[in-house]
Amino acid sequence: MLALAIKFILAHLMGDFLFQPDKWIANKKKKKHKSPYLYWHLLIHIVLLLIILQFNFYYWKAITLIIISHYIIDLIKLNLDAKVSTQILFFIDQALHIMVILCAVYLYYPFNINITAFFSIGPLLFITAILITTYVSAIIIKILISKWKIKDKSPNQAGKYIGMLERIGGNTKSTLK
Repeated sequence: MLALAIKFILAHLMGDFLFQPDKWIANKKKKKHKSPYLYWHLLIHIVLLLIILQFNFYYWKAITLIIISHYIIDLIKLNLDAKVSTQILFFIDQALHIMVILCAVYLYYPFNINITAFFSIGPLLFITAILITTYVSAIIIKILISKWKIKDKSPNQAGKYIGMLERIGGNTKSTLK
């Protein structure tokens, strides 16, 4: 089950990020369903799924579900583009694609999600550590340096999030030596 989910997710990530040039995205936003790149994008997803699944047509139902839903989700996203924040649309779009992938996996490997597992000590400790490392430390640093009255020149608070990512990633230079 996990192997199939990873294969579907890998095909999705490659199709949506690796093999989708900015030119295609701009053309899709402009022409929506009339953009030839929308259909090239779907074709790339089909080819990637087939390659990653080693042309195993046993999974034809999953491939069909993923491609049709991808088309519908992308069309909805393209039509909401001028009305809803790009960032919000991006995350909703990706969440919907992942949910469809989970449904496609479920077609072949029915599974149960144990919600209580998320409340065990391991996941709770992980979430606590992430919150302390990101948001809590950002607020503490802001309070500590507030006496210098540094004005945030970036209204989207990009520096705050860059700092969060740096704290999560650690010092990668020392690990590369």
